[in-house]
Amino acid sequence: MKLSKFDGQCVQIEDNSGDLFEGYCSYNSAEYNEHEFGNDEEGLELPGILFFKSDIRKVTSLEDHQGPYGKFTSSYGKLEEMIVEDGVDMIDEVFYSEEQEHIYRLLLCMENHLKSPEDSLFESSKELVALLKGLNIMNVDEKTKEKAQALITRLQGQSPLT
Repeated sequence: MKLSKFDGQCVQIEDNSGDLFEGYCSYNSAEYNEHEFGNDEEGLELPGILFFKSDIRKVTSLEDHQGPYGKFTSSYGKLEEMIVEDGVDMIDEVFYSEEQEHIYRLLLCMENHLKSPEDSLFESSKELVALLKGLNIMNVDEKTKEKAQALITRLQGQSPLT
């Protein structure tokens, strides 16, 4: 499998466990990965996660896919779930990427997780509010700003998400 042909594309990666991850990827050469990560194996990087070639069972381009979620097959997926589970540092990393679709998908995942006050995201609510406010300052996408503001309101206990 020639990973470099997927550079810059929206892809679906199936890992060796059978989990599916979707997003816009960057190709990393073996030399780059050796220097940055100590592994001289090429890979594909999605926001927040790097897949070395040996971790990948299958890669499918989603460039021609058009559905209710654009090139993606669902509103959010395993990648966003993992980012939310990993906490504010990973959320921050995605917020400061330049991938508007990834940011919006992450906000949808966060919204789903924040429907329950028992969710672990509440432990970091002050940090999340600060991140979301920062996102609103730098983000030009109105849809994303509205979703971020709704999350801020929920985290500050002003109204529940429905």
